[in-house]
Amino acid sequence: MIKLCFALVFLVVQLHGQFVPNYTFSKQEALDLVNQLFKACNPDIPENAYMPTFLREKLRWVYREKLTGRLGTEFVYDVKHEFGAVLMMSSYYENGTPFIRIIADRLIMLVRVEQGVKTGFNRTQKNYFALSLAHEATHLERPISSFREKGSRAEFIREELRVYRKMDVVVTELMKEGEPIDSDYAEMHKVLMKCGKSIACPAFTEHYSQNPGNTLLPK
Repeated sequence: MIKLCFALVFLVVQLHGQFVPNYTFSKQEALDLVNQLFKACNPDIPENAYMPTFLREKLRWVYREKLTGRLGTEFVYDVKHEFGAVLMMSSYYENGTPFIRIIADRLIMLVRVEQGVKTGFNRTQKNYFALSLAHEATHLERPISSFREKGSRAEFIREELRVYRKMDVVVTELMKEGEPIDSDYAEMHKVLMKCGKSIACPAFTEHYSQNPGNTLLPK
């Protein structure tokens, strides 16, 4: 099930503390970009052999489950920032089916405005999209019951820490290979380095809690 908004969208968004007025994009532009990135991140095409094993495994699960209909994808035009000003993907269950939600206007802003790529996408954005898909697939490792229960703030942060730590292993491997990494994952890598192997990570809790665009975090 894919939900699409067919209207032309006019945005005034806040990017890294600065407002970018009247940037216009169409539904088709956003959909084309998502489809291009999905095609480019296919873990089984030869050019993606550079991807670490864990990343390819998670992407392979996403592509297989999506193809068979056991995983849904939802494209959202979050012009009111109901999911936060910076969130690009999230995961959830609907009627027993896992879904990955992609915030289409956030993706357009990331590629076209924040990073200034006017057509297509670059390697940094491809890696970011692949990491984000794998991030949500890692959340979906949990049983469906954990998505039905409204957890505490501490439980929410603990789950994000679990997933970011798994993804940071991938980020570390990509960085060693000289692959470009988006600033969000690069910054999180620095935060996690402060914690080492400690089960608790106060630096992560502080960093994640202070993100002004994170509206999913329980109060």
